[in-house]
Amino acid sequence: MRFRWPPGREKVHCFGCVEPYPRPPHFLPRSPLRWSPPPPAPRARRLAVLREHWIPLALVAVAAILLTAGACLL
Repeated sequence: MRFRWPPGREKVHCFGCVEPYPRPPHFLPRSPLRWSPPPPAPRARRLAVLREHWIPLALVAVAAILLTAGACLL
């Protein structure tokens, strides 16, 4: 059975137009308070990880360079 609004009541869109055949309430847009931003792109996520963990990464890189140089000297 098709849902109908009670007589005399119209569904008004955010844009100001009136929908002649309204959708049921469970199809109404969600509250903006529950809206969450889209997840960050993979590249942005990688840059964020580098920004947060640059000190340990730099220490690991320096240790790898020193180990390589030490192995070459032997």
